[in-house]
Amino acid sequence: MLFVEALRPGYSACGAAGAGLHCGENWEERQQIVAGVALLYVLLLTAVANIESARNGETRLLRALAIPLPVALLIYTLSVASGGDPLRAAPVITGIASMLLMLALIGTERPWLWVARIIKSAGRYERIAFDAQRRVHRLAALLLIFALVALSRQALRAEPQAFTDAAGAAPQLLVGALLYLALAILGVGWLTRRDWTAVLRRLGLRWPRPADWMAGVSAGIALYLLVALALALWQAVAEPGVFKAQASGARAIFEALSSSLLAGGLLAMSVAVGEEVLFRGALQPVFGLAISSLLFVALHTQYAFTPAAAILFVVSLGFGLLRARASTTAAIIAHAAYNAIPFALAALQ
Repeated sequence: MLFVEALRPGYSACGAAGAGLHCGENWEERQQIVAGVALLYVLLLTAVANIESARNGETRLLRALAIPLPVALLIYTLSVASGGDPLRAAPVITGIASMLLMLALIGTERPWLWVARIIKSAGRYERIAFDAQRRVHRLAALLLIFALVALSRQALRAEPQAFTDAAGAAPQLLVGALLYLALAILGVGWLTRRDWTAVLRRLGLRWPRPADWMAGVSAGIALYLLVALALALWQAVAEPGVFKAQASGARAIFEALSSSLLAGGLLAMSVAVGEEVLFRGALQPVFGLAISSLLFVALHTQYAFTPAAAILFVVSLGFGLLRARASTTAAIIAHAAYNAIPFALAALQ
């Protein structure tokens, strides 16, 4: 859905610069069409990259198909530049630099050596599988650059998601979880390089064992208590108004989901499955714990650039360590337990 933000027509007028403007009766319909096209485009790129990786050769098709990515990033950057946003300078500079980097990566070979060094350095104490010669890894790196830039811009806007209740949140959250699962499964080569058994092994998924349940539930509770302590310290040192404003995004989502504790809890746990399979199962072995956690934090734009983002980064590291030491299944259990605890506490009140 990040690609949609850069392509959807009228973004700067209806988004950054005109939140109160009427954007047309067909706005939702157009947005869905663009989202569908963007999804098909990403899936096509994924299929081509996996086929080329399986053949261990390059056709020029992937390079040609990847050109719309930096073009979309340029459109996104120009929309920021024309939006009248006082925070636009940094995103514009970052966006242009990232667009030029993406073009260099698509057109030449040498920059990939630098990218590989950065990734290896970030995960120097891990077994990083990133291979600059593999087309699927190259595509993942390009999408990661695009995602980090687009998500950073959304975080600067710091607009909470407009959920009113669990029923309203359900479609978007479930579709998002299914999209993460699809990208993870197809991204690691299902139907192109791996059969289903190999896909599950690559993603670190297995039927939950007693050790997975014990490690997952214990980690989920421990991380929740750690976050509760960090939030208490943050609230103690921050001005009341500042703390309320910075925590508004996360609070708005919880309040919407808690309108139905059962539905909200189930939604939160389904999101945990999608996020862990993609970030910890698919991305972490390739990019390492730090980079995959950075992208995980960037995805949660409701936390913006606040102490909550740093807290979430620590939580993500906890899930990632569990994936590395046990399995993605254990990380899913931990994430689900972490998400479910607030709803369980609310139900007891």
